[in-house]
Amino acid sequence: EGLSNRAIGGRLGLAEQMAQVERSLLIAALGRQNGRASEAAKALKLPRKTFYDKLAKYGIRAEEFR
Repeated sequence: EGLSNRAIGGRLGLAEQMAQVERSLLIAALGRQNGRASEAAKALKLPRKTFYDKLAKYGIRAEEFR
């Protein structure tokens, strides 16, 4: 308790690393689908709402990939 999410030595903790990977996967899927969020969600086997929630969480805008 009391420690930041960043591990000692400047390394990222598991949660931060997982978030980075998730964000990268969302961006890659949007790129492959030319910004079509519904298709990107399908490709990642995610419900559309979950996909949109994750985009919002990471501040990603599908329009930027069209």
